[in-house]
Amino acid sequence: MAQAMNPMNIPLPQLRNFHSQLEEEIDNLANSFAQLKQVQSKYHECQLSLASISEKNKGDYGPVSPVLLILNSPQHLYVPGELSDVEKVLIDVGTGYYIEKVRVVGGWGAWVTGGGP
Repeated sequence: MAQAMNPMNIPLPQLRNFHSQLEEEIDNLANSFAQLKQVQSKYHECQLSLASISEKNKGDYGPVSPVLLILNSPQHLYVPGELSDVEKVLIDVGTGYYIEKVRVVGGWGAWVTGGGP
């Protein structure tokens, strides 16, 4: 069990070192949280995009359906693409990880199918 320690008895250089370690840890946590929020936002955008894909899109233009693919989120730059299967899509969630979404009753199911670099 840890004992209580009076901070007035700790040497000043040791307190400064402890302070800098805490600041570094807080910065790391803040950066990790910001990255997590970015991934969450990207995933939410993908969910909205998936909601617009339906069975009625299949076969409207032959074996493939035209779609606009987003290249970057903040500026919303899109390029034309083709969707050959409206029942299964692959989503890039960042840092080299992908999620394969498969249409199930009532929505989309998911599982991780790709790994990092």
